[in-house]
Amino acid sequence: MKQFFYFLSCALLLTATACNDDDTNVDMNATVTGTWTIQTYDLISTISIAGQTETVVSEIRGKDGSDLQITLNESPNTYTFEGDGEIASTSTDADGNTSTSVEDLDTVDNGTWERDGDLLLFTDSEGETTSARITELTSSVLRSEFEGEVVIDFFGEELTTTFEGDLVWVR
Repeated sequence: MKQFFYFLSCALLLTATACNDDDTNVDMNATVTGTWTIQTYDLISTISIAGQTETVVSEIRGKDGSDLQITLNESPNTYTFEGDGEIASTSTDADGNTSTSVEDLDTVDNGTWERDGDLLLFTDSEGETTSARITELTSSVLRSEFEGEVVIDFFGEELTTTFEGDLVWVR
């Protein structure tokens, strides 16, 4: 389950708060149930600790022709997220120095979900919930945005990660 939430944030995501943009193309009668495949997923994170800041721009994608998919079932509302993927990231520090990395993301995760208007809420087995705001929903496209902030104690220093992402699933 943790990989699914890592997948959603890639930056110490524990809880996300939906975006507040009013521009949407959401068919409130369209169903989100079924199997969706990632088309695009972009994430921007800013990590700050001890006065140092780094920005990380990431793209999550399928690896070697594989797909990352989520299946949303009804009655009960459960999900399965699975696939063979990778996270390609470019980090830029305050001095403008950049570095790139590619990490494997191979996962099978399960949990529960619910839809509350234009919000999708995913809950893991430990009760942690992640939310994403649906900004586009048709019979073939599910687009969502999320943003949030996580603050943790990292060896006596306050580490703050803020993030925002855009995720497009197709079927």
